[in-house]
Amino acid sequence: MSKYIEEVNNHLANGEEVSFEELKNQITKDLQLTGISYLPDDTNNLQELITWTASLCMHLIEKEFQTYMNLLYRIDVPAERFMKMNEENLEYNSNEIAALLLIKREIQKIRLRKSY
Repeated sequence: MSKYIEEVNNHLANGEEVSFEELKNQITKDLQLTGISYLPDDTNNLQELITWTASLCMHLIEKEFQTYMNLLYRIDVPAERFMKMNEENLEYNSNEIAALLLIKREIQKIRLRKSY
């Protein structure tokens, strides 16, 4: 799991700085816009947010698959990217991969917004 956290940390550190609070707020916003009532209110650091996001993905995949698909669409994570990454990264489970892709995309969205 530490490699997974390091990868996300690298994305936060590269280019324009994206703070943990900005990331958490962006995730919260997109969850609410998708109609998801589970929010990362109690997460206080990146590791907790990653774990929370992976748990959310697991729950949505198992119990609310259509909501999960809507979330991927809302955040703009292509299913093809998930499938490819799932095949290439056997050290991560599907929930971790989904969380990583969601967080990476949210960071990209914040950076893009800051550049304008």
